[in-house]
Amino acid sequence: MAMNTDSRSFYIITSNIKARILLKQELGSGSLEKVRFFSSTEEADTEIDGPALILIDIDPGDEFNIDLKQFRNQSLGEDDLIIVFSIDALEPAELEALGADGSLKLPFACENLLSLAAELEKVRGCREEEIILFIDDSRLIHKMVDAILTPQGFCVKHAYNGFEGLRMAGELSPDLIITDIQMPEMDGYEVCRKIKEDDRLCGIPVLIQSSLTDGIHIDRGFESGADDYITKPINQAELISRINSFLISVPKSRETILVADNSKLISNMITTGLKKQGFDCLTASGGPEVLSIAEKESIDLFIISQVLSGMEGREVVRSLRRLPATKSCPIIMLSSRDSRLDLVKSRSAGVSEFISKPFSVERMLVTVEKLLAEYRFIKERDAMSMYLSEAAMDHAGELAKSKSPLAMRAEAAFRTILFTDIVGFTPLCEELPPEKVIELLNSYFDMMVGIIRENGGTIDKFIGDAIMAVFGGKENGAILAVKSGMEMTSALEEFNRTSIRPINIRIGINSGEVVLGDLGSQHFRRDYTLIGDAVNIAQRLEGAAPENRILVSDATMEMVKDYFDAESREPIALKGKQDMIKTHLILARKKKMTI
Repeated sequence: MAMNTDSRSFYIITSNIKARILLKQELGSGSLEKVRFFSSTEEADTEIDGPALILIDIDPGDEFNIDLKQFRNQSLGEDDLIIVFSIDALEPAELEALGADGSLKLPFACENLLSLAAELEKVRGCREEEIILFIDDSRLIHKMVDAILTPQGFCVKHAYNGFEGLRMAGELSPDLIITDIQMPEMDGYEVCRKIKEDDRLCGIPVLIQSSLTDGIHIDRGFESGADDYITKPINQAELISRINSFLISVPKSRETILVADNSKLISNMITTGLKKQGFDCLTASGGPEVLSIAEKESIDLFIISQVLSGMEGREVVRSLRRLPATKSCPIIMLSSRDSRLDLVKSRSAGVSEFISKPFSVERMLVTVEKLLAEYRFIKERDAMSMYLSEAAMDHAGELAKSKSPLAMRAEAAFRTILFTDIVGFTPLCEELPPEKVIELLNSYFDMMVGIIRENGGTIDKFIGDAIMAVFGGKENGAILAVKSGMEMTSALEEFNRTSIRPINIRIGINSGEVVLGDLGSQHFRRDYTLIGDAVNIAQRLEGAAPENRILVSDATMEMVKDYFDAESREPIALKGKQDMIKTHLILARKKKMTI
């Protein structure tokens, strides 16, 4: 590792004549000529011209009484570096206590000094960026991670085993540590645990990146104090996203946690530990107070003692499970009683995790992080379900369990398809402000989707102002589709009485064989949908339907004729097909209909 020595002056402070002679010989043989020797910091004080690198002899240790921090403040500039040397190796904590930037163990060669100086300069430059310490025994993985993170503006420091990684963590105090699990000398679990046990390092986020993907290893990672866990092979987008979640400064806090315990000591102990990890904390001492706060504030996790004033803890949990905002929130129960009966009662009340007193804050934090990670996953899945059809969500779940997740699947099935859209929607968009168009459209969708869902249909997709709904089963699906259509046209009359602008719709319904499966890119983006003539016919029927009426195909009419009165209409042509399609206009339900 080379360093431009022309840009930095070298000074050595030692009162040991023997050390001075040896160093002069060694450094001189290394072409380091611009070196000045002093016996004390007072002697060197007025002579130092920066940027400088000052080597200071701290042997014998018992007699060393130089205050390096004071020396730095009074005599050195921001760019000057201090390296101490001794016959003994220094631990990171000792180095930090002295106030030095680095250390060397005697004897050392010129190249050792230059290498350390270059490393310290690199770290000094990195301080303008976030430093990431990457610990892994695979040099190939190091190259891959470096290629991913360095272009993103991160300063990546490398360690190749757990022991080295722990040492460098103490020396560098990085902004983030990423560690593998399976490594020589010290595994990732031990690295993580020791970092979280160290008062100086415990605030550094630790991300475990491992090829161990089963739940046991993931749980053990969190139990060791990991802040997050991702699996190999490395996914560039996921890795950068996880890192940014820890390092990018954003004007927001972490989740809000409500702590309720009769003991002020326990409550303070928990909230102090949580706040150090960036959580917002609220406290309560009684059960009614917990419920009152839960109704007013947005709470992400509850830590509740089994014994509370005003209401027993398990009854508080039952009440929280009845509130819409907290019915799925994670809840930790604290108790000095840890019998199996207490555990069973707590679980049945809706408790997520049970922790018996006394407990460590570290154990509490591990449990909190684990439950919040699970809760975030649930909320993400719920949010995703708002954008994907139920069939797509179910299919994605099956695909995730499959041994061939990249396989594109397809199957034949019988379905009834309902298409509906708004008449003259384009001119309507031009007449109304954009926010009013969205308000009108979403109110309309809320009403129509509710009707379709109540009748067992699923929403395959929204196409602008159009809805494509699918009903399973043969006769029953066809009947429910037509029933939905009739309820939709009836509900539209009520909707138009209060709407900012009256609207009209058309509905087309067809039944038949379709192809269900993955449509799109195998590797990047796909939809789980249905295609085929049956779908095209339903869409063509919707376009031919009169305003606020339901036009169905002959195939659908054949299955619903005992339940609905209809009027036969002129056949219509389908693009690319020679045969005309018989159509029927639904008029009313028959009296004997009971569905």
